[in-house]
Amino acid sequence: MTKIRGDPKQIALAHPTRAAMYSILCAKEEMATVELEKEIKVTRYHLYHHLKQLQEAGLVENHRDQGRAKFWKVTEKIEVPKTSSSDPISSSDASWVNQIPSEIITLLEGGGELRFIPISSSAVDAINAKNAINAIAKEFGIDLGLPFTFVPGGIIVVSKGR
Repeated sequence: MTKIRGDPKQIALAHPTRAAMYSILCAKEEMATVELEKEIKVTRYHLYHHLKQLQEAGLVENHRDQGRAKFWKVTEKIEVPKTSSSDPISSSDASWVNQIPSEIITLLEGGGELRFIPISSSAVDAINAKNAINAIAKEFGIDLGLPFTFVPGGIIVVSKGR
């Protein structure tokens, strides 16, 4: 497997939990770990895991310890990348319809069938699915250009009409 290369700050913010944490911290001057834990609703272990990633990327710092409390603040403000999980599509927003390639619409209108293959949320399954997608694309000479932050939630297979 190849190592993901890219801007460490963008890679750190590609995870929806870290992006949410960073956005919350950007809106405040500082925040105690306990306050952040309540707002994000993750375990303390996961909170520190994500804070460590943000800290290693140089985006946040533990700038003050008071007793047993740790206080966090943003060290560099950058734009948080958009992710599908942080931007749920509401019923009034059908912009996703414009993302459906015309070839899929043509196949379906011609009697094609859709099959959806869900991908579990485990990192191993997502990486395996992405590698499989890239291998299929390579076999057919297609450059997908998937960004490194692309995490497949499922695969849609469309048959030809009869």
